[in-house]
Amino acid sequence: MVRAKIAPSLLSGDFAQLAAECQRMLSLGADYLHMDVMDGHFVPNLTLGAPIIKSLRAHTSGFLDCHLMVSRPEQWVDDFAAAGADLFCFHVEATEDAGALIERIHGHGMLAGIAVRPKTAVEAVFPYAAALDQVLVMTV
Repeated sequence: MVRAKIAPSLLSGDFAQLAAECQRMLSLGADYLHMDVMDGHFVPNLTLGAPIIKSLRAHTSGFLDCHLMVSRPEQWVDDFAAAGADLFCFHVEATEDAGALIERIHGHGMLAGIAVRPKTAVEAVFPYAAALDQVLVMTV
């Protein structure tokens, strides 16, 4: 049976204390630490990037679930793998070849996830489901 994972978003944390916030979330039972990565293009906000993930990795062994809300997620695979991301989750709407991207993510030793915006039919994920480690269905 599939078990739900608790993954609080560090976007809601105190940015001056992110390492401590990671430890606090893990001590409260979080399974994953959800990192909302936004590029200001795919979505209007600009947030965390690979340098912050790398800094946090030095302070936590927690599972870093990196959700990239970015245009052209392919360009960030190497950086996030080098930074220590455990899971690289991208939007199916943001890439032209999701299958190749999933293979590349796995090739870097990360788990692969696809996120789906509320207006996108969940069926868009079906062709890749067997290769995925996570599917994130957005509700906001």
